[in-house]
Amino acid sequence: IGQTGVNQFSILNIGDGTLSIDTLEFNNELFGSNVTTFPLEIQANSSATIDLNFTPAEFGRENG
Repeated sequence: IGQTGVNQFSILNIGDGTLSIDTLEFNNELFGSNVTTFPLEIQANSSATIDLNFTPAEFGRENG
């Protein structure tokens, strides 16, 4: 509680062109990401690793 947990996930672009991600949105302020500059561009046959942050304020289940 009050400490940030981080999980990483990767987005792989298997296409021939650049993958452009314009925004990341969360519907719960307890969740966030390390991506602060948009668009996030991932070149063809490349990947990007994104941190998903979660900072719980109290014990219990959260959706986001």
